[in-house]
Parts: sequence; structure tokens; C-alpha cells
Amino acid sequence: MQSFSYLLLFVNLLAAVVGFTNLTDYTVLRIATTKETIKDDLRRLDERLGYQIDYLRQVRCLGYPAEMLVPDKDRQFVQQYLDQHGIANELITSNITQNLRRERRALMGPVEGEITFDLIQKKYLSFDDVSLSHLSKPLTAKAAQTWKLQVTL
Repeated sequence: MQSFSYLLLFVNLLAAVVGFTNLTDYTVLRIATTKETIKDDLRRLDERLGYQIDYLRQVRCLGYPAEMLVPDKDRQFVQQYLDQHGIANELITSNITQNLRRERRALMGPVEGEITFDLIQKKYLSFDDVSLSHLSKPLTAKAAQTWKLQVTL
């Protein structure tokens, strides 16, 4: 029984150490998805960097922006690569930890005034819930046709 307690303690400590990630040295870049070859270009970029790029918002289809999380040490290289391949990009934030702390402090404050849907959306809905609004936009004719074919098969 005592060995189980030590194992449980070890697992909790390991989870705490692994779960703590400092995002101070990361940058968020927004990418405009305007060409068909963008996924291939981004895949080659990620391969060159040793698969260090994470996506906050994946490249799903043309016309919708994607957001990538890039280590600061690679930011200049990534932006040069994107520019060389004709992929428009912009810097969203360079210190994610500071922004997260500021947002948490704002969310923990007391609610003043009238409670509206906008307040509920900002204060209580998760990122996934908010992102569902993007997924609910109508499909293009080509995408709808492809979806219909996949469902019927």
C-alpha cells in the first residue's frame, strides 16, 4: 500500500513538472490562407524546424486564417520562409504568458452591471465553444459537394 502512495506521489509530481510550460519565448503568427499549396509549404517548414511548430488554429480551408505558435529563436526564419513562399503573415503576440496572466486577472474580477450574452461568451465559454461559430459558417459549393460524396459512400 505504501508503494502505491509513493507511485501516486511520483505521478502527481511528474504531471506538475510536465504540465508547467513557460510560453514566454513563443510568438503567435497569423497566416493568410490564400493558395492551394499552403499546407505543403507549412509542412516543409515544420519539417525544417524539427517539428517545433504548434498550431492554435489549423489550416482548414482557403480564406480562413491559421495561427501558429513559433519559438522566438525561429521567428525570423519562419517569417522569411513565409514571405519567400508568398504567404502573408502578421505577428499577433510575442509574450503569451503575459497575455494569459492579464486575461486571467480580467476574468477573475467581479461582474459589474447587466449580465449579457456577450459577457457570458467572454467569461465562461471555452475557446472550442467560441470556435464553433467559425465552423457553423456555410460551406462552399465544392466543399458541400465533397462532403455529400463522403457521407453517401
